[in-house]
Formats: sequence, C-alpha cells, structure tokens
Amino acid sequence: MNVGLAKDEGQYRLVTTFRRSGEGVGTPIWFAVDSETMYVRTGVESGKVKRIAANPRVTVAPCTLRGRPRGPGVGAAARVVTDPDESARAERALSAKYGISRALILRYLHWRGVDELYVAIEPDGPAEPNAK
Repeated sequence: MNVGLAKDEGQYRLVTTFRRSGEGVGTPIWFAVDSETMYVRTGVESGKVKRIAANPRVTVAPCTLRGRPRGPGVGAAARVVTDPDESARAERALSAKYGISRALILRYLHWRGVDELYVAIEPDGPAEPNAK
C-alpha cells in the first residue's frame, strides 16, 4: 500500500483538497489509520469540508508541522463520516495515536464552541482536480 495513507507513520499529513476552479489547497493535519482508512477530525465549517462536498478527490502526502511535503502525494477519495460507529472508530484511532495532547486540544475546541466532524480518506488512485 502507498506511504501516503496506509502507514500510520509520522504525526502529520498534507491533505490537498480542490476548489471548484481546480486550485489545490493543502492543509497539514493530524491523522490516524484504521485498516485501509485514514481519519482526520476537523471543523464542520472548515473550507476543506466544503471543498470535499464539492469534489471528494484529494491528495495525501507526509509532511512537517508547517505543511512542507516530506514525500510524494498519493490520490485518494475523502468523505464526511456520518455513521456513529465509524465516528467512534475514528476517535479511538486518533486518541490512541495522540493521547493527552489530543485530549487537551479537544477540550479547548469544545470550550470555544467549535463543532467538529470526522473525515475518512481512502485510497482511490490519482487525484484529479474537478473530478466527480
């Protein structure tokens, strides 16, 4: 399997979503892998969620905290997780990987009133901007 998704190595992945114009927008994120699926948690109102709704194609690459790629990107398909059981699986994977650091950030976001959701990213071949 490709290094961008299946291996749960490193702390960050650069997830590039695509605007309707085809322009890529990269975001470094915390992630965890469960089976063949990479999970991330993000704000309900985030730009990446809106872009994924319009175009599920993304690229994923290992990166630094600041989003500098550390390897090649791979194509994938992203979707918002709506199943409560899958959300629980995603939370378990993320909590197991990041531990107390994650718990503190979640408390802060909850205190600030930020609503979040999970995004599942699965291997799906080369990413093509504007592909539907």
